[in-house]
Amino acid sequence: METQHASHGTHETVLVYWRVATAHRYVILAVFAFSVLAAITSTYLMTPIYRATARVLVEDETPRMVGMQVAYPVDMLQERYYRTQVELIKSRPVLRAVVRRLQLNTWEEFAGAKDIVSALAGRVTVKPMLNTKLIDVSFEGPDRTKVAEVANAIVECFREDSIQRGKNSSKFATGWISEQVPRLRSPV
Repeated sequence: METQHASHGTHETVLVYWRVATAHRYVILAVFAFSVLAAITSTYLMTPIYRATARVLVEDETPRMVGMQVAYPVDMLQERYYRTQVELIKSRPVLRAVVRRLQLNTWEEFAGAKDIVSALAGRVTVKPMLNTKLIDVSFEGPDRTKVAEVANAIVECFREDSIQRGKNSSKFATGWISEQVPRLRSPV
């Protein structure tokens, strides 16, 4: 008997809500229509944000030592190497080169930025693709042409930076070997 009484009370509550809703249907419809209209208007007035993605192939440059055992497993060295490359792509020197190359200080969207490199870094996404040697570099902004320019410039500046780091490393190694050869010749 209690079950019938509880369901009877629920039925009456639903009827009360229905009566209130039908009595104020025009107000409810007006609020709903206004909400839909506001959502549509705000969507059309928003500035579209475009994303450009450039993909870079990162060749494995883990050290190869002939005649010596490597202290770490090769997979671990490769993983570290790729993580390092991801961080180098997002690094200030690479992004600073992009700012200089594209003269981002003259672009309207960076006009109010105190630190253009930091503003640029905030809009860059770098993601390595799983089980590949590829890294995706994405940039977002309101101008689709400029967004593509920036994404491509980041990859180009990263490549140039990598080449320069390789040259510097070779110069250092050559200098060190040149210093060691006379020292090693004397005991022989």
